[in-house]
Amino acid sequence: PESFLKSAGNSGIHQVVGGVLGGSALRRPDRSDSSNILVIGSESKGISSNVLELISHKVSIPSAPGAPTESLNAAVACGILLHWFAVK
Repeated sequence: PESFLKSAGNSGIHQVVGGVLGGSALRRPDRSDSSNILVIGSESKGISSNVLELISHKVSIPSAPGAPTESLNAAVACGILLHWFAVK
């Protein structure tokens, strides 16, 4: 994964977005360039530190006050994030 992400900028990738606990609040990406990569880590360990260093935008899924966000599994979190980026 690291070598792929390192070469992504040379391939026209606009930004590398990582879904992490405690990241910035989600915001709509720039629609003029849809060349983004979404990185999701494993449920138990998250994204490795080597890959985290290559992520340009760390985002989190907002939750209701008091709701545990860490209860989402990786597939559900990925689906929510993909929907968020796809909706115009």
